[in-house]
Amino acid sequence: LDILEIVFTGNRQSVKWAEYSPLLCNSSGADDALDYRRLFAAIALLFELVQESLHRYAPKILEFLQIATQHSNYHTESVRCWQHYVNFIGVARLKPLLPAVVGELLKLAERLRPHALEACRQLC
Repeated sequence: LDILEIVFTGNRQSVKWAEYSPLLCNSSGADDALDYRRLFAAIALLFELVQESLHRYAPKILEFLQIATQHSNYHTESVRCWQHYVNFIGVARLKPLLPAVVGELLKLAERLRPHALEACRQLC
């Protein structure tokens, strides 16, 4: 997540920026524009690989998902990440973070409803 955060925020002073940014940048020729579909696919895959350990980093992951979702203008591909986050950590372990998680999910659903009804349904 730290590497993704460096790439996502565009911290060009980091050595990891040069190494990882081409993997997540849009190949359409836009100047360093992130391909959010790829970004969220990478995050979802990471969650799948370390699902047994996600609960240990739940607050940090929540913060990262909030920022990534907002910066992507609530991209539809973020739904899979949020589903993994809730399912892999579990509601019982998310109890202290539940108000923030539910708030983010409601914001995401509200933003998706007008143009991505199916993604909104998956979220709900």
